Amino acid sequence: MDPTFVMAKVNLSKALIQTKDFEAAIPPLEEVTTKIPRNVDLLVLLELAYVRSGHYPETIREAHRVLELMPGHFRSHMMLARALIHEGKFEEAVPILKEAASLEPKLPGPHWLLAEAYNKSGHKEEGAKEAAEANLLQPNAVGAAAPD
Repeated sequence: MDPTFVMAKVNLSKALIQTKDFEAAIPPLEEVTTKIPRNVDLLVLLELAYVRSGHYPETIREAHRVLELMPGHFRSHMMLARALIHEGKFEEAVPILKEAASLEPKLPGPHWLLAEAYNKSGHKEEGAKEAAEANLLQPNAVGAAAPD
């Protein structure tokens, strides 16, 4: 693939993501990542486009690709957990979120999602503990949804 063509596809995808047209960003990113399958930055962009478009199985697949290449990638942990929660796989999301919380201990997002995963899986006490932890880290956000 011509490098100029690749850059044009990447730039188009980034522009589409900036305008929140995530669905339209998917085809060019899919094309580029098939040609450059180990570029973590491009895989994360594709993962973001999938999760924001509601393509959760695809998000899960891409998150696993990213985390295989870069196990400590915080954002991929978060997108993977969000996709797992949307797919009803609450128990699977918990260890992913615990890892995310250990990667970025000062951020409330992993704790909010952990609270959601615990609550939806019937572990209300653990959910309450995680919500309390999130509130300690972000005191003005009562019950706020975890950021993507």
